[in-house]
Amino acid sequence: MPEIVLLHGGFHGAACWSALIPALAHLGHQALAFDLPIDRADTDLDALALHAVNDIKERGLSDGIVLVGHSMGAAVAARIAILQPIESIIFLCPGLPATNHVEQAENMAATNTDFGEAITIDPDGMAVFLPEAASRIFYHDVPSALRDEALHWMRRQWPSQMTMNYQPMRQFPDTPLSAILSEDDRLLPVAANTALIRGRYGIEPHILPGGHSPFLSRPQHLASLLNTIIF
Repeated sequence: MPEIVLLHGGFHGAACWSALIPALAHLGHQALAFDLPIDRADTDLDALALHAVNDIKERGLSDGIVLVGHSMGAAVAARIAILQPIESIIFLCPGLPATNHVEQAENMAATNTDFGEAITIDPDGMAVFLPEAASRIFYHDVPSALRDEALHWMRRQWPSQMTMNYQPMRQFPDTPLSAILSEDDRLLPVAANTALIRGRYGIEPHILPGGHSPFLSRPQHLASLLNTIIF
């Protein structure tokens, strides 16, 4: 059975997977998550991917790895697959990687324009996602107690790492790819991103109900879908 590595999105950390990991374990899957160093000034998406590769190696994981990349984590997952063999990638409500300016423009056109207004820069030069905006855009369908926890988990991030800034990949990895979108995603509208994924990768995304954070709003449903995709 492949090992699942969960890659969090921007402003998040490993804690966001705390409901999904036991749901996957119930189905017999071993999954792990770790914090990407989004709070380090010397890191871009390529550096985040290299950090993840080193973490994977330090944990002694085999090549039979499935990467699940959420939001910004999808762009990190694609870069990891360039650096080491990966069994498959699953994009979850993904911030898609771009290999050229055209793809970046397509990505931005398929992103809610409220996203930029939800971010402020603090005195240290780090990006902060405003809590009210996070509640509205990321967590609108998450139970209130868990939403409060998620807001507490959120992290500051260096702006240079965000997928809204153009960081091209030289090529997209030749790795089996699946994608999951949410029908009420308030960051990445489902219709536009379904069309992008179909056109760019030639695959049909799976569609979940709910919003941008299904690992919190419906972890059992997401775990079941991941299990179906993996097998």
